[in-house]
Amino acid sequence: MKISLNPPVDAASGSLNKIVYSKNHFGPYQKKTYQPTGAKTPFQEDFQNFFKAQSSRWSLLEESERIQWNEFAKELTFTNFNSSPYHPTGKNTFVKCNCNLKLIGIFPIDTPGPIFSFNTPYDLNISWNPSGQFLLIDFFAESYTGPGLNAIYITDGLSPGTFYTNCQFRYLKYDAIGSHPSFNNSVEFTNRFGHPFHSSKKYFVKFICINAQNGLASPPVKSSIILP
Repeated sequence: MKISLNPPVDAASGSLNKIVYSKNHFGPYQKKTYQPTGAKTPFQEDFQNFFKAQSSRWSLLEESERIQWNEFAKELTFTNFNSSPYHPTGKNTFVKCNCNLKLIGIFPIDTPGPIFSFNTPYDLNISWNPSGQFLLIDFFAESYTGPGLNAIYITDGLSPGTFYTNCQFRYLKYDAIGSHPSFNNSVEFTNRFGHPFHSSKKYFVKFICINAQNGLASPPVKSSIILP
């Protein structure tokens, strides 16, 4: 449990007595601890195993390779789950970058590639295809320097009154950067959640651009839609 004690108390993170304390861009908040009731999906289990494997692989790198990751990490600032910035370690960066690369179908790397800048935002538009029963997701990365792919996330159907979510996204698929026509995502969605889209529910979509040479990710871009 972590609490800022500068008077008055204005920030807290962690859990206590089944209450989670955190913050988002609206400010500090608290809520009951969420206990997942369903079993992990095959994708989640596979990704968790990959994460563990990369964490273990760090010790198998050459010393010179670990030094490169440590120096690479000094140039970076990440953001944690409650939007607070932090400077990662070389091992943190190695694991995170390789997990990002897995999302876009690229094999793990032993040394970091060059840093390319991400110039967002995306132009992200979502609409509903009533005949095909899938979301129309149109996106365009206005400016990006370096090779990369988009990792696309989506939530299950939420209450129409939901105005913010950060922990309910599931990975949907990846696609190339640039201007693209909408794609049929009904199969991927059903595979992730076990059912098709539901009417009168709100869905959030999130895009992250991942550099294909070093695994660094851009800030996420989000949008939402309430289905008829």
